[in-house]
Amino acid sequence: MTVHDFAYPPFRMKLSEAARYCGLSPSSFLRAVENGEFPEGHTAKGGRFWLRSDLEKAMLDHTGNVMSRNSSHDFCQKI
Repeated sequence: MTVHDFAYPPFRMKLSEAARYCGLSPSSFLRAVENGEFPEGHTAKGGRFWLRSDLEKAMLDHTGNVMSRNSSHDFCQKI
C-alpha cells in the first residue's frame, strides 16, 4: 500500500511513502535527511520509518511560513 491508498496518510511511513508524502523521490528525500531538512526517522523491528507529524513539522519549519527553526514563537499564537 502507498500513501495514496489511504483516505488519511498513515501515522508512520516507510522510505518510499515518506518521500512521496513530502513530494520527493526516495533519493532526494534521503539527501534532505542527510542535510538535516527532514528527521532521521525511527528504527524498530521491521526497519526505518518516519512519523507523519515529524514530516509535517519539518515541512512547515523548512518553509518558514508557520514556524521557524530559530524562533521560539508558539504555533498557537499565529492562529
